[in-house]
Amino acid sequence: MILIPYDTIRIHTSLSIDDAAARLAQVVDSERKWFQWQIPKRTFNGSVSKSGFRIMRNIVGRTTYLPLIRGRFEHTVNGTNIFVTFSLHPLDMMVLVAFFLSAEIMFLYYRDHAAAIGAVIVFIILLCVFYTVRYLPEKKKAEGILRRHLRAHNSGMHPTPRYVASHEA
Repeated sequence: MILIPYDTIRIHTSLSIDDAAARLAQVVDSERKWFQWQIPKRTFNGSVSKSGFRIMRNIVGRTTYLPLIRGRFEHTVNGTNIFVTFSLHPLDMMVLVAFFLSAEIMFLYYRDHAAAIGAVIVFIILLCVFYTVRYLPEKKKAEGILRRHLRAHNSGMHPTPRYVASHEA
């Protein structure tokens, strides 16, 4: 969704829950840093347990559209399903709500409704741009890193069949 970013995916891996959690914990730094100037040592920041995880990508600086990644592990017969949710951090969500409320206040208290509508339209356009330019690339990077570290299979996609040409004599 563009106005309030929220995406869910399912990742399947042949690893057990313990192995998947341990493998993910190798790339997660549990020390929380709000803003950092140095290049991070680990890929993610957050917490991992056998029931699930709550992480964000470690970056230099801060961005509002950096996805908060939450996941839970579920045992299957042939491995583990990991249900992953990408959303905005609650503080970032409060900033968006504050912008919407300020537009609403402008609309209610000022007589120039055209200016208020124009401000809301500009705000929605900016949200769409930031979603496309900041959130989606960060989500795709994080998803790729998760799949790579968990040796995941593409869930929801069927492998392309390979045909071997037979040579008859």
